[in-house]
Amino acid sequence: MGSSSKRASDQAVFAQIDRIRAHRRTFGALARRLVTDVVETVAPDGPLVEVGAGDGQLHAWLPDSARARLLCTEPRGVGLGRLQAAGIEAQRASADALPVSDGSTAAVLGLCVLDVVQRPEAVVAEFRRVLRVGGHAIHWLDMTTELGPALLELQPTGGVTLPNVFGDPSRTTWPEDLFVVPGEQLDLILEVLQRAAHAAEPVLRRYRQRFARPFSVTRATAAFNALNDDPQTRPMLRQAFSEAMRLASPAERTRLRGFQGRPMSSSAFLAARLQRLFSEGFAIVHNAIISVGEVQPRTEDGAGYRSLVAGASRTLPSPPSERLDASAPLPGAEQRLVELGMHTFVARRMS
Repeated sequence: MGSSSKRASDQAVFAQIDRIRAHRRTFGALARRLVTDVVETVAPDGPLVEVGAGDGQLHAWLPDSARARLLCTEPRGVGLGRLQAAGIEAQRASADALPVSDGSTAAVLGLCVLDVVQRPEAVVAEFRRVLRVGGHAIHWLDMTTELGPALLELQPTGGVTLPNVFGDPSRTTWPEDLFVVPGEQLDLILEVLQRAAHAAEPVLRRYRQRFARPFSVTRATAAFNALNDDPQTRPMLRQAFSEAMRLASPAERTRLRGFQGRPMSSSAFLAARLQRLFSEGFAIVHNAIISVGEVQPRTEDGAGYRSLVAGASRTLPSPPSERLDASAPLPGAEQRLVELGMHTFVARRMS
């Protein structure tokens, strides 16, 4: 990639980081509480290194005692400039080539990083190198994970991975943001929709082609994100699957009654992947979603409840019967309950 293309790519990444930071604002106090508790429990002393520090979001959530012993690293020049402009100690380095000596670090920290690194095995080896025995790798995920590895692993099954437009992903502990449809069943649905000249058929057929051979994970990921981000396409797809059953012939309806589409969680997929990556030389201390909640003043939208769990957000008139944090108080008339769930991964270096 040429220098101008690289700069444009980096600028696009940080434009996305800016949007994410704005989305996180409502949940900032909760994130600070959660991150502080983990760091003070797991790594109360000793040098800390952050990988992929971006624009300093994790730095802002850390307690002062941790910031004082933290070195931020960031591979992109745009991010490094932002960190240094904010007065944060930072060096330009990738997660697989950290500028610290062997066994010198109490903990390596990351926020939404381990799902996007290009060489995860090399990154884990580098963590093992820089961590002292008993030191910890700590990673948080509060936003949607990078889907490429999940799509690549699911592809050999013959399934087509759609955004889960058929239910509320937040209803489960691990948000079920994916919906995997067996290819042959999706082809049958396409036949039915094409015969009826349904508006969703060409959209869905183009998407289906992104999962045909030769498979390109880059193209499939881009297609998924485009479909997921389009507010008009999501309800159209949901309606199309329902319409397919109504429009099908009796024989086709019988086949569709055995529909085997299933929801899946991309964040749970990442948890399993991290479990495998850190299986040698580390002991997994924690690999689950941690949830916290608090009552805030109600805002102009009038919602009595907001939540964010690994990228799945919810806005409701009042708190649901099953809250993420059962210990959080219920809101009063002019208040709202805000809850945050972060996938928190902690692994201790054993040898």
